[in-house]
Amino acid sequence: MIVKVLICGLLIAFCGTLNLFGQDDCGVDAYVIDKDPKGLNVRDQPSVKGKVLATLKTDPNSGDGPGSILVRVTGYSNGWVKIVRAYGDSGSLFEGTGWVSAKMVATGTMGPIGQYNKPADLYAASNTNRKIGTIPSESEVSIAGFTCNWVKVKYKRKIGWIKASNVCGSPVTSCS
Repeated sequence: MIVKVLICGLLIAFCGTLNLFGQDDCGVDAYVIDKDPKGLNVRDQPSVKGKVLATLKTDPNSGDGPGSILVRVTGYSNGWVKIVRAYGDSGSLFEGTGWVSAKMVATGTMGPIGQYNKPADLYAASNTNRKIGTIPSESEVSIAGFTCNWVKVKYKRKIGWIKASNVCGSPVTSCS
């Protein structure tokens, strides 16, 4: 695990981005904010009625608590995010496709590549140039929608779309 952390740190330092899961799918990284010690259920459909495929639990001995589980988000439906992987302190926690409540995950913001400390532009809709505001860099946002290159987010009272390239899925680094 220490080697993985060192490698990720070097990649962040040299590449300026964090994507622990590679570019093999259209998605963004996020982290679990669920504080339930029993863990977060991954379900086979976007509903509490869905079959539980896995339960994502943080390592109680890590001291990291919530946020030490990273997930790859590839979709959104009715308050649920579709994930394809989950990774924690002990390594891979889930591989496959499943759904978790969007209320239980978050992601962070960053500015454009090369200008990470700048705010992320907030747009009225995906694939538009109608800017409706900004969100400060390194702000935690809720996921409220998703398309391949865009993420609909909630930040305080603001709701809008940011480019997927302005998402930082790490709770412990600014991704800069």
